[in-house]
Amino acid sequence: MNKKVIDIDNVFDDFLVKYINENKGKFTEKQWEEKIPVMYLEFGSTALEELDGATPEEYYSDLTGEELAKLLAAHVEKEVPVSDFLCEALIKSDCEKYLVNYIDNEHDQTLVAYSVNVLNDKKSTLALDRYLNLILSDQTCNDMKELLAESLVNHAELVKEQVLENYERAGVNSFYLLEILSVCKKDDRVLEILLNELKSHLSDIPVYVNYLMQYGDEKALPTLLELIDNEKINYVDFKELKFAIEFLGGEYTKERDFSNDKYYKRIKGVKNETSSN
Repeated sequence: MNKKVIDIDNVFDDFLVKYINENKGKFTEKQWEEKIPVMYLEFGSTALEELDGATPEEYYSDLTGEELAKLLAAHVEKEVPVSDFLCEALIKSDCEKYLVNYIDNEHDQTLVAYSVNVLNDKKSTLALDRYLNLILSDQTCNDMKELLAESLVNHAELVKEQVLENYERAGVNSFYLLEILSVCKKDDRVLEILLNELKSHLSDIPVYVNYLMQYGDEKALPTLLELIDNEKINYVDFKELKFAIEFLGGEYTKERDFSNDKYYKRIKGVKNETSSN
């Protein structure tokens, strides 16, 4: 690989500063804001000495997928920002099998994140097993687990059986699997998990009700109607459950008195205060 690790974003900053200095007083602040994206496009097709006479758009064009993957790793290792131009080159290249090798807890989390994002943009399914394994690992940070779960949501049906198989042993990490299951096609095994999670987390009803709404199975209605009828639930949970029931095609018409509920007082107090102003 004969390409240097270059901070192209910093080169753009110098390019922009030079242009601004050469055109002082010609544009308003708003016009400058609108012009910067246009300048970035112009920068992309400008031959630059810092890039050995190449433009940012063509600088990486002669590299293989393997070389681009190694260059990405070098940027991260040297803490040099990864430009959009390098990311675009990776997306256009045959780099999947090389990026997959970076997706583990042995590599820098920044490199893992870049690799995952590029693979997502390429709609690659090569690393789905690794995503799931990392979610299940206690060594993986929560931010990374969220990113990986979001990635698996786009391939929920492909990984559903693996998720179901691993759900019981996932422990605290099972939370990250709910988003994946909630977008799967109807399956009583999935519904049972979503309902059990809701009943096990009555202190956090809005979050778990949302998964059921996303799943969209009217078979959840009996459980929701049972929960909403509980006199101990607060006003916020009541509203969330009522909305979910109606969203799934059900109805709850029983009159309830929440006048002594702290959340009801707070919400109604804000409304009254607002209306009086």
